[in-house]
Amino acid sequence: MSSSSTSRAANRSARTCWLSIRCSPKTYNVALRFKRDYKPYAVRLMDVRFDKYIGTSTAKNYSSDVELIDPSRHVDRKVKIWMNNPLRYAGETFYQSTFNVDPMSRKEMTGLQVVTNTGWMIPYVACMIVAIGMLAQFGTVLVRFLQRQNQSELATHSNSSAKRQQRNQQPAARGSLGKFASAAFAVAAAAWLLSAPGSDLQIGQLLPSPKAADKMRIDDFGRLPVVYEGRIKPFDTLARNSLQVLSNRDYLVDLDDKRQPAVKWLLDVMTDAPDIKKYRFVKIDSPDVQQTFDLPKDREHFRYSIEELLPKYDEFQKQVELAYEVDAHARNGFQQKIVDLDRRLRLFSVLRAAFEPPPLSPKSSPQEFLQATNVHMMGDEADQAVVDFSSILSAYGKGDVGEFNHAVAKYGSLLKTTRPPDYDATKIEYEQLFNRLNLFSNCAALYVLAFVLSAAAWLGWRVPLNRAAFWLVVLTLVLHTRALEGRIYISGRPPVTNLYSAAVFIGWGAVILGLVLECFFKLGIGNVEAAVAGFTSLLIAGLLGKDGDTFTVLQAVLDTQFWLATHVVCITLGYATTFVAGLLGVMYVLGGVFTRALSADTRRELSRMIYGVLCFAIFFSFVGTVLGGLWADDSWGRFWGWDPKENGALIIVLWNALVLHARWDGMVKDRGLAVLAIAGNIAVGWSMFGVNELGAGLHSYGFTDGVAQALAAFVVSQLLAIGIGCLPKALWRSYQPELA
Repeated sequence: MSSSSTSRAANRSARTCWLSIRCSPKTYNVALRFKRDYKPYAVRLMDVRFDKYIGTSTAKNYSSDVELIDPSRHVDRKVKIWMNNPLRYAGETFYQSTFNVDPMSRKEMTGLQVVTNTGWMIPYVACMIVAIGMLAQFGTVLVRFLQRQNQSELATHSNSSAKRQQRNQQPAARGSLGKFASAAFAVAAAAWLLSAPGSDLQIGQLLPSPKAADKMRIDDFGRLPVVYEGRIKPFDTLARNSLQVLSNRDYLVDLDDKRQPAVKWLLDVMTDAPDIKKYRFVKIDSPDVQQTFDLPKDREHFRYSIEELLPKYDEFQKQVELAYEVDAHARNGFQQKIVDLDRRLRLFSVLRAAFEPPPLSPKSSPQEFLQATNVHMMGDEADQAVVDFSSILSAYGKGDVGEFNHAVAKYGSLLKTTRPPDYDATKIEYEQLFNRLNLFSNCAALYVLAFVLSAAAWLGWRVPLNRAAFWLVVLTLVLHTRALEGRIYISGRPPVTNLYSAAVFIGWGAVILGLVLECFFKLGIGNVEAAVAGFTSLLIAGLLGKDGDTFTVLQAVLDTQFWLATHVVCITLGYATTFVAGLLGVMYVLGGVFTRALSADTRRELSRMIYGVLCFAIFFSFVGTVLGGLWADDSWGRFWGWDPKENGALIIVLWNALVLHARWDGMVKDRGLAVLAIAGNIAVGWSMFGVNELGAGLHSYGFTDGVAQALAAFVVSQLLAIGIGCLPKALWRSYQPELA
C-alpha cells in the first residue's frame, strides 16, 4: 500500500475510538482493544471491601467476594480473594490488585491481576530441596564440631582430675561456689544499676502509684484509650511519643526543674494551660534554625519554649514555604532542619486542636451550638462518653483534684460497660506498664556493664569476671526477651514489623549467639560480642524510635501473620548472624593489631567462631530470601523482580557464599576470613537502610529520614577496619612474639 494512495483520519465518538483508513475505493475502520482470551469459566463479583485502620484512611486490607462458575468442571462456588491470598484455578492465579469507585455511578469496583504460570510450584519445591541440603551439610559440620568439642572437654577434665589426685585434693567444690558467686555478683550489680537514681526501673515503678486523695491521678488518666495513627493506645503512649518527637525525651521538666510525667504535659496541651507556652520542650539543635528564631545558643540541651518561638514565627513560616518549594532530595541541610521542625510543631498543633472545643459566639447558629455540645435535635441526649471526657478536661483546667479523679474513674467505668470496638482494657493497661518499665533502655545499660566486666577480665581475674559477665548477659537477655514478648502482645504481630523492631530483634539474636559461643569456647569473646551487639542494636533502635510510635500499622500488602513470622523473621536472623560474623571479624582485627591478647590459639578459635556463624548466616539469609520470593508470588504474582530490596538480600547471600567458598578453597586463611566477614556488615547495612534511601521499588515503605549520613559513616568505619586488617603481619602486635 503506497502512501500516495492512502489517507488517514481520526474519528472519535462517545462510544468507541477507531482509525479510518481509506484504501481506494474502500474505507476501513480499525479499532484497537486489549486482547481477549475467552475461558470456559466465569468469575462474577459479588462484593468488594476496602478496610481501613481505625480513625485513618490507611488501607488495612482489600478483599473481593466472587462466584466461580465453570460448567465444564461442574464448579459453582463462592471464593474470597484478598491481599496475600490469591485464587488459583485452572492454571491461572487471580490476585487482589486495586479498588475503585466509579465517579459517576458511585459503584464499587475491584481490580484483579491475572497471572498464568503453570510452573508456580517449582520454586516452592526447589526452596525445600536447597534448604534441606544446606541443613544437612551444615548439620553434619555442627555434629563433628560438637564431637570434637566434647572430646576436648573430656581430655581437659581428665587432666584436671589427674592433677588433683597428684595433689591429694578433692574435686573443687569451690568451682560450683565460684559459679554461684559470679551469678550472685551479676544479679547484685544489675540490681544496683537499675535501682540507681534516674533509672526507669525502680521498685517504685513496679508498684501502683498511691491513691492519695489530695493528688490528681495522672496515671489513671494515662491508662485511658485514645485512637491515633490507626490504633488504640493509652494516653500515656501518645504523650510519651509526642514529647519524644518534640524534645527527644519522654518526660517533662517543669518550670521548677522537676521531672514530670509526659501525661501531665499532654493534659496541659489539651486544656491550653497557662504554663504550656513556657515549658521548654522544643529541641532545636541547629545553629541556623536557632538564628532564625534569634534563640540563645548556649541553652543546655537546646530546648526552648513556644513563648520563645512566637516573636519570629512569621520568619520561620517564610522559610518553611521556601523549603517546601524545593524537592525533598535537593534540600540543603538548613532546609531539612526547617522542614523537620515544622513537622514536629505541626504535631503540637494537632494535639491542641484535637481537644479544643469549637469557638462559639452570640452569633453562632443553633446548628453550630448543637454540634459543639454534641447535642442532637429531636430531644436526643448528648453522648455520655463525650460529656464524661469533657468533665475530665474541665476539672483538670480548674485544678479540682476531687472532680478530676471522680471524672477519670467515671469515664473508665463507662468504657467497661460500653466497650468500644477493638478496645482491650487489659492490653491498654499492659502497654502503660510497658512504657513505664522502659525495659529496652535498661537492657542497654546492663549490656554496657557486662562489657565493662568482660573487658576487665582481660586485665586480671579472668575466670570470675568472665563468669560474672556471662550471667549478667543471661539476666539481661531474660529482660530483653520479656520486652520482645511485650511488643508481640501489644501489637498482636510477630516480633519484626518495622526497622525499629528489626534492630531490637537483631540484638536479641546476636546476644543469644554470643552466649552460645561463650558456652562452647569459654574465652570471654562471646561475652564481649553479646554485650557490644546488644547495646549497639538497642542504641540504633532508640534512635529509630525518636520519630514517634514504634507500633506502626502495616500496609495492606504486609498484613499477613504467616509471612511476617516466616520470611521476615528468617531474613532478620540472617542479618543478625551476618552482623555477628562481622563483629567477630572486627574483634579479630582490632585485637590482633593493637593488643597482644590474641595468641595463635585464640586467633584460631576466633576464626572457627566466624566460620561457624557464617554457616548459619548463609542458611538463614538464603532461606529468608527465597521465602520472600514466595511471598512476592502470593502478593504480586512474580517471584523475583530485581527490586532494590530483593537485590540487597541477594547481595548478602552471594557475599556469604563467596566468603565460605574462599575459605573452603584455601584462598584465605584465618585473617582473610575475618577481613571478608567485616565486609558483610556493609552488605547488611545497605540491605537494611541503603535501599530505603533510593525511594524506589515495592519495598520503599521502610524509608527513614536522616540515615544516609549515619550509614555512610558506618561504611567508612568498616572500610577502615578492613584496611587495618590488611596491614602486614609485622605491624600486628599479636604476631610480634611469633615473628621475633
